[in-house]
Amino acid sequence: MADAAKPATRFNRRQRIVIALGGATLLAVVFAALATMQRADEMARHFEPRPLFPGLTERLNDVNEIAIESAEGSFHVRLRDDQGWAVVERDFFPADLGTMRATAIGIAELELVEAKTARAEWLGQLGLEAPADGGEAIRIVLSDAAGNVMADLLVGDSQATADAQGRRDIYVRRTDQTQAWRARSFLSPQADLGAWLDKNVLDIARERIGATTVRPAAGPTFSVSRASPHETDFQLVDMPTGRELLYPGVTDSVATAITRFDFEDVRAQGELDFGAAAEIETRTFDGLIVTLHMTVEDGVHWAAISVEAGTDEAQTEAQTLNAQLAGWAFKLSQFQADTFLTTRESLLAPL
Repeated sequence: MADAAKPATRFNRRQRIVIALGGATLLAVVFAALATMQRADEMARHFEPRPLFPGLTERLNDVNEIAIESAEGSFHVRLRDDQGWAVVERDFFPADLGTMRATAIGIAELELVEAKTARAEWLGQLGLEAPADGGEAIRIVLSDAAGNVMADLLVGDSQATADAQGRRDIYVRRTDQTQAWRARSFLSPQADLGAWLDKNVLDIARERIGATTVRPAAGPTFSVSRASPHETDFQLVDMPTGRELLYPGVTDSVATAITRFDFEDVRAQGELDFGAAAEIETRTFDGLIVTLHMTVEDGVHWAAISVEAGTDEAQTEAQTLNAQLAGWAFKLSQFQADTFLTTRESLLAPL
């Protein structure tokens, strides 16, 4: 009986040893984790916030080009001597100065507040994997007139909430380094080329509009008008016998569609066929005549715009607008295209 108890005793002894070793290992891991957290906490407490690109703020006037690269593609915005900023990939169409300034200043004012990972395989978790490697980061490069790089960075994920000054936390890193940072900035990178286009090409106030005529590619031509700016509603000219408007004011959207003119992209007008285009002509009380020509290519609606002066007082404005609009075709959203393509029947109450 005594011999039978010995194996159990040896087993219990080995079990106690294994448990003791396991406990020691667990304690070692816990202590190591605590030490790492303590070191990280000490580093965070002693880290002094600093700019990602020291001295860039004083050199912002030297910026001559902004290059944007993302998973969607790449494009460049460049300063052309006294002609202003323009988007290179859109035949040098004028660029939006607000987007350009916000981007350049946002980069210059990037304030690093915390060091994050420096391991390349972990950068994707912060949205900082380069687009050249298939990542989702947005790469922004600022250069001067001589082509010297002033700033080259990758911008990753950001926090939705902002601080009292309107700044958000955003993850960034220099393109040539794997060290990631949590930074604070007003920067909101724009990877969509359309956001860099100057959208202020046509601004006609509603109170100026007297009449709009729609000439569809198919279907009857119709006009809506009002006698003076003091009249709120536009009336359908030549109302069909026995018909009435769907509701009061239904004509307003098509009559004043030109006041909300916006576009998503731009290209050279000569690249499209406007031979059988629909036309929307808007006349103002002071003699300006704006005609929008619409065509469709691969399901996308494009508009070309021409301006005439019906009175002497409208001559200068017509010349200025034509200088901005001539030779360009503007990509319309589906919503705006539908507004311009309103049919007469859609304005009338059902029979």
